[in-house]
Amino acid sequence: MFTKKRMIAFLCLAGLSFDSAALDGMEHERLADSAIVLGLSYWLQDGDLAHVDGSSTQFDLCTELTNRFGTEGVVTLVRHCMEENAKPITYGGTARVVDELHFPQQIFVREGRPGANRDPVRNLLPRTYEELNHRYNVRRELRRKFRSTNAVLEGYRALSFNQVHFQNDLLQKMQSLRLLAHYTAEEEIYYSLIANALSDHFLQDYLAPGHILWPRNHSHDSVATSVHDGTNQKGAWFEVNTQFWDDNLRALADYAQDLAETSQTNQIMNQYWLKRRADADYICPGGGLVREHTGDIEEGLRCLFAAVQTDHRIFLYGDGLVSKSPAQQMLMILVQAERIVELMRAHEGVAPRVLRRYEDIVSFDENYKELMVPTTGLSFGDYRFVCENCGGRYNNEQEAFEGTVRGVLLFGIGGQSPFRNVGSARYQLALEYLPLGFMANNARVRNATIHRPPGGCRTWSYCNTGIAFGMDYVHDGEFTAPGFGLRFIKAIPSVNLQVSPYAKFLNYRFAQQTDWNLSWGVRADWGFSIGSFYISAGKEYFVNDRRALESTGMVSFGIGVGLPVSRVRKWTVDNRRYKPEDDY
Repeated sequence: MFTKKRMIAFLCLAGLSFDSAALDGMEHERLADSAIVLGLSYWLQDGDLAHVDGSSTQFDLCTELTNRFGTEGVVTLVRHCMEENAKPITYGGTARVVDELHFPQQIFVREGRPGANRDPVRNLLPRTYEELNHRYNVRRELRRKFRSTNAVLEGYRALSFNQVHFQNDLLQKMQSLRLLAHYTAEEEIYYSLIANALSDHFLQDYLAPGHILWPRNHSHDSVATSVHDGTNQKGAWFEVNTQFWDDNLRALADYAQDLAETSQTNQIMNQYWLKRRADADYICPGGGLVREHTGDIEEGLRCLFAAVQTDHRIFLYGDGLVSKSPAQQMLMILVQAERIVELMRAHEGVAPRVLRRYEDIVSFDENYKELMVPTTGLSFGDYRFVCENCGGRYNNEQEAFEGTVRGVLLFGIGGQSPFRNVGSARYQLALEYLPLGFMANNARVRNATIHRPPGGCRTWSYCNTGIAFGMDYVHDGEFTAPGFGLRFIKAIPSVNLQVSPYAKFLNYRFAQQTDWNLSWGVRADWGFSIGSFYISAGKEYFVNDRRALESTGMVSFGIGVGLPVSRVRKWTVDNRRYKPEDDY
């Protein structure tokens, strides 16, 4: 019995680890590392390729940066300029670790105290992932070591703590960190670039449709994760502001296009480029879904220019699928590089442009009763989503949900004890399925049950509800009882509580006998995250002293874990062809 318990516990923890592994920041890091190489190269040469001969042998990025800032300056943010075996936190690494922290500015804090001033910021920041892990226990290193249960549980943190990476919260963080970069650029460019890297993380999230189209606050982690994953996998259209392209991005794009294949900048960016498998389809404007590819920045520029020359619209994907749209990848690099160039010029005394105010994203009607797709008119500064005439993709709310949301697998493991015999104990397991996809694809059910904030949902009304069904199993020294279970779940987001009346129909097997019996009760789960602690009370069966089944009151307790099917599908089907190796 003890061995079985340990095995089951291990399988549950393995599920936790698998889910955490899906939260990979590889795209954040590579895109930002590419952007700083392109941005600094453009700034150092003032966008003029005449400074470079045909092979670019006269230009060395690291030498130029060292001459201007010293070996401990901006050079420490560029991966290419590090020692061969060094594992620093680069510009891209800084953008990446935002997912690992409770709040972005945490990276500026040492031993619980913010720096007294900005001048020694290079000494304030962690130099390596090992140092960062020691200070904050970030998920990246914990996942690799996998030495304790804490390492597994830490992997879930992003799903519960990263609520600011969605919609209005995302825009506020992106704006405030960008303003911080503006204010510090002239005095301390190193500090400014670090703040900008943190802001870039949210800009990258903005360009992943799963982060911007659907609300996150007051939503259960499993529900939010399913919507996030499904939308990123399905994709959405994005329109580039024509004036912004002509005034700001076009010069950078032309510069990147004119770089010689043997140039240092081109070679470094190709090293950082998100490459997909050779047999993976991808989207390129004007070419539809095609297979021929080169998997480099030239391909990205070709697809991006094709989009600009047609209707300025680009199809965006999210986490793990950015390489499916080369135009998207190139656009994300250009937008970040342009922001870096602006900061470098601000360091030289050129005032950066005034940031535009963003428009609030409204996801519900005025009565908070109906969930809407915030597509038409959604914008931030010079970037905006446009979903009118989107070729059948997200033309309306119904199309946005169909095929996007999938179900959730619910695991439960715990123990039971009858009221009549408190000293007796047994364990129980449950594997259930929450048909979230069906609920989301039906407008009436969706508006009644999913994504209803507390302000628009009375505590004991039918909204924020769901049904879970599946298999249950109970075991002790006297019998085993496999069977079927059904739960009606009522979520109360305002207090992080779920209340679930349940019924179970179990086949009790003991003393060469079998007997089907109905059990029932009420379960309460504390926690609105991917996992919860539960306790339940109800009528179930146990073997009495006369060796007969007897109904009695039963108390149960344990741990519940939700694993969205989208997260499993993401790494077993959707993302395998588009995910490069983690290290580069």
